[in-house]
Amino acid sequence: DAIDNAMDVLEENTEGSLNFGLDLGAMYRMKMLQFGVVAHNINAPSFDGFTDTIEIENDNGDIIDTVQIQVPDYTIDPQVTLGMAFIPSKRFMLEMSYDLLETGTLMENYNIQRISFGGELDVWLLALRLGAYNNLAAEWQDWIATAGVGVNLWAMRVDVGGAYSIGANAEYEGTDIPEEARLYAAISFEF
Repeated sequence: DAIDNAMDVLEENTEGSLNFGLDLGAMYRMKMLQFGVVAHNINAPSFDGFTDTIEIENDNGDIIDTVQIQVPDYTIDPQVTLGMAFIPSKRFMLEMSYDLLETGTLMENYNIQRISFGGELDVWLLALRLGAYNNLAAEWQDWIATAGVGVNLWAMRVDVGGAYSIGANAEYEGTDIPEEARLYAAISFEF
């Protein structure tokens, strides 16, 4: 029941706004090197905010308080990313990418400007990956190590990866936990 009630509240207090982002990219290939540049959201798409009033009820269903929520309009900042890949063979690749601009996020006082490095080794049907990235716009944030494996089965690809902050841990309810941890899984088909 609690999940159903939470879903009802979510549906009643959700607003939608539709727009599109325009990206543009270019790549230059040499024998073992590739260089690329991608401009994301070059049209700076905007999304409408909203104002809503939420009624807070006690266990008996009586309204005990009301809270007004105001979400401002939001514009996605353009971003330009440079990338380079060194590919000495069909089975091995090293890459790096760098965001030229610092861009905002939905979180107040948290911007993003990433630099990342990575490598991939293809062994038969497996693609083994290692890498690291850092958000240069957040001085307090440490480097994040990444690892993953992909399985290539003809037209189907299964990918699993993870990321884990290398530096200091954060404390939550008396327990040390990583400042950042991610898990990624995907299945894709090529036509």
